[in-house]
Amino acid sequence: VWMDSGYYKLALFTSTDVPVWTVDYVSGTVTLAQLAASGGSSLVGFIAAGSGAVARTAQSKMRDFVDVRDFGASTGASATANAAAINAAIQANLTGEIRIAETYSVNSSINLNGFNGIIRFIGNGSGLQAASNNLKVFQSTTNAYGCKIIDARIIGTGYTGVYAFDLVRFQLRGAELVRPVILDCEYGIFLRSLCWALKIDHPDFDGTDYPITLVEGCNAIEINHPCIDNYGVVGIWVKDGGVLPNVGNLILNGFIQNGTEGIVDQGIQTQVIGTYFEGNATYEVSLKNASGNFYGCATNHTAGGARAYRATDSDAAMIVHPYMSSGARSIGLFDFDNTNTNAYYDVIFGAGSRNLPLGITTGIQPISNKPGPIGGVTPNSGAFTTLSASGVTSLTGGARTQKGITIAVASGVATTIFTLSGTPE
Repeated sequence: VWMDSGYYKLALFTSTDVPVWTVDYVSGTVTLAQLAASGGSSLVGFIAAGSGAVARTAQSKMRDFVDVRDFGASTGASATANAAAINAAIQANLTGEIRIAETYSVNSSINLNGFNGIIRFIGNGSGLQAASNNLKVFQSTTNAYGCKIIDARIIGTGYTGVYAFDLVRFQLRGAELVRPVILDCEYGIFLRSLCWALKIDHPDFDGTDYPITLVEGCNAIEINHPCIDNYGVVGIWVKDGGVLPNVGNLILNGFIQNGTEGIVDQGIQTQVIGTYFEGNATYEVSLKNASGNFYGCATNHTAGGARAYRATDSDAAMIVHPYMSSGARSIGLFDFDNTNTNAYYDVIFGAGSRNLPLGITTGIQPISNKPGPIGGVTPNSGAFTTLSASGVTSLTGGARTQKGITIAVASGVATTIFTLSGTPE
């Protein structure tokens, strides 16, 4: 039917006049049907505000990032369908930006293998929620160079064996986990093997048994401002590493509180700076065959009972300017195992140190040389483990000898380092 020059309508009817198909056409214009089609956005122009902006199509603009809803993720979909949609979005855009703006239940892993782009969670209402036991929510088993995951919120939902992140070769080229919030998981960030130069920035954990664990060959990991509260077992665990040690990792500021052991360090040259510990039931810091250095860290345990630092079979550990914000511990602040004859432990007190063990003067530098630190020759009987109103109860090295205490100094160093008072036996 021609209505005017260049204007017409086409209609297809059945023999009983039931419409099957129609199209309106206006010469030189786009029809509603064309705009509603999947390619309709390619027919619409777009230009950004500002001088120098260039024209693009709406389709090009909207493809700047991918929303997982583009692949079928939905709050009303099944956990299986959501996991499949998110994986499809990632694998179709291995170097692009993926956005998650809602909370989705998932029951299978989100695969990061080969992904070098960005996954960005938008707003507080976005996240991934476990829908099965023994689920590794985000997982990489091969290379994931340069991957960034920003503002992820992972919820364990009461399921057992849930890992928020289980990663292999998540490394280099700016790889980052930025502001992850991990709730009620068994494992938070589990770095299984060969994660290098990974930055973990402002992670937040609550109700997670093992918030951060470095398993093997994890080097130059930077953990900035960890917020770890109400955890179960170990706040940050730098493991022995087996074949490949964990070397040169940094923990900066933040707090670790209300768990069992704050930091367990079995790595090589772990550096911990300005971190706060409170209310951990067994130890704030446990050095096990490690050579970690702790600078300006603060510990508080008003209920008493837990040691601030515990070292067993460790080489060259150093604790500089510790700040003890509570003196209410019922047992010693430091406990060093003297059985490793190659061990060197330095505990250096400075003007910023507070609430030190009685009898230790601010500014004095106790330095352990072979065979180990002052006091004790077995675990749980080391330096400063037993206190009384008059100071350190015993500095006899664990065995009564005629020599008693030996103070060795280097040539040219003043010999009046300690003043001993009291009645000898």
